[in-house]
Amino acid sequence: MNVPAGRRHIAELDGVRGAAIFAVLAIHFGGRVPAVGPLSGLVQALCDVGWVGVDLFFCVSGFLITGILLDTRGRDGFYKNFYARRALRIFPLYFGVLAAVFVVLPAVAPSAAEDGIASGWLWTYFANVPLAYTGPASFRGETLNFAHFWSLAIEEQFYLVWPLAVATLGPAGLKRLCVVTLLVATPARFASLAAIGTYAPYYLTWCKLDALVAGAWLAVALRGPAPDVVLKRAGRLGAVCFASLAAWFVVSGNLFCFDPVVSTVAPPLVAGACVGVVATAVAPSPFVSRVLTWRPLAELGRVSYGVYVFHGLLQIVFLRTLGDIAVTAGNYWTTWLVFMAFTVGVSYLLARASFVIESRFLRLKRHFVFDGPPRLGQAATTAG
Repeated sequence: MNVPAGRRHIAELDGVRGAAIFAVLAIHFGGRVPAVGPLSGLVQALCDVGWVGVDLFFCVSGFLITGILLDTRGRDGFYKNFYARRALRIFPLYFGVLAAVFVVLPAVAPSAAEDGIASGWLWTYFANVPLAYTGPASFRGETLNFAHFWSLAIEEQFYLVWPLAVATLGPAGLKRLCVVTLLVATPARFASLAAIGTYAPYYLTWCKLDALVAGAWLAVALRGPAPDVVLKRAGRLGAVCFASLAAWFVVSGNLFCFDPVVSTVAPPLVAGACVGVVATAVAPSPFVSRVLTWRPLAELGRVSYGVYVFHGLLQIVFLRTLGDIAVTAGNYWTTWLVFMAFTVGVSYLLARASFVIESRFLRLKRHFVFDGPPRLGQAATTAG
């Protein structure tokens, strides 16, 4: 297993993102098709585990963002370029959606405006905070849903402070911070569960850092000695964690994200499994590479941000079609396939259409380029 030194883009990670967003789509849509027997009940239970797709996104982000920051640490414009590039990637679509719903819509069609949504939390990337107390219902309007933006809020909070940690601590200190964070996260979840309630361990930032810092740790470790050994050990860790989660699923019959035991105990195992996936994608076997670069999967991964935004926004609209699809389809399996194809297809088409506009902003990244060679070049990667 050889580390792909100097790779600026790891194509296999597009496939990982594609798998992650499909898992999220599965829990939000496939898991909502009512089961009619043991086999369909198993499918529904597997869909309910789709929340791990969010953790996989977190792990990939932690890995790529930390890699970028380490490779550009100490260069001129370190903070300015990083934040500008992140803003150009994330802000246009996100704030465009918020502006359309909360500014334009009330002005042109007041009767269709979404009332009762505390949009201030959305504008400031803190939507996860009220969700920790009330659950997702508080961010679901009559037509549109905004509850899914909790995960983007956590990523943006991470982006806000992580560059300072990288610049201040350096690689050795950063590895220690990752380990300490992993050790503290589980007690924090138990404390949040006791102090706030069922939703807190799943939505609060300090409870959801496992996968982010696990990915960050992998990025640091690959820039140290013996990266091949790191990848092998990460792969083995991922296999052990995946096997543990699979055994848990078989014994319990489900791994639902709001189950207090799952939300407090499972995240370290999920983070370990995600690290294994990322490590496998960084230095894949020929078979794994073919799977992860399969064009439909990689394409879904490339526009996964847009799919994430639109699938959640239109979740209520999509779910209103489920009954009609079920009646027309006539059985569970056809309903599941048609409903998933419909929701994935529409979400993808909207994401692809929006990317035409997003790409105009992404081209502005050329004004925020880090000059000079990377200071830490082993297994160099970029999030784009």
